[in-house]
Amino acid sequence: MTRASKKIYFISSAFALGLVLFVVLVIVPLIRQISIDSQMLYQKKQTVDSFFQNWQNLENSKKNYDEIEKELQNKTALLTSDEAIKFILAVEDSARATQNHQTISVLEKAPSADAQSKTQKSNAINFQISLWGSFPNLIKFLIYLENAPYYNDISSLQINRLIANDVETLRNTVNLSVGDINSIITLSVYQQDETSAQ
Repeated sequence: MTRASKKIYFISSAFALGLVLFVVLVIVPLIRQISIDSQMLYQKKQTVDSFFQNWQNLENSKKNYDEIEKELQNKTALLTSDEAIKFILAVEDSARATQNHQTISVLEKAPSADAQSKTQKSNAINFQISLWGSFPNLIKFLIYLENAPYYNDISSLQINRLIANDVETLRNTVNLSVGDINSIITLSVYQQDETSAQ
């Protein structure tokens, strides 16, 4: 190997080594830093997007709240005397929709010694609802009552599982199976005070 070729070999080796060192010491850290910066930038963008989305959801919720508030102002949560029949019909429709056979009756108001409870009872209509059907259908019916448009309170709920004799006795009026239930619900629906409404 001549001296000139040795010199060329040494220069090219030094150049290659310098190039490798430049890549390792400059380019690789630069790429790593760019990657870290881009990840941070992406996280900041995600934070800004999330903040904007939350702000937009808050604005939409405020609009929805305002609309619901307007609707509620136009509706009363207390039963008016002229809508008592509508409520009974709605309960009957709900029983049919949830595949329950029902009878509903209005209970007489029991006398009370306490003046406050007298006022409360006078502002409520008490119903007794007897249902026959499956347990899941009873739950559906109770969900209806929970979401009924008028303020109501279930004061008692009795559930009895039907046996073969019960099913046989009711066969002519209701189509039931052994294992279905009979439930008796005592329900108070609160009325608007006519004196305060005038």
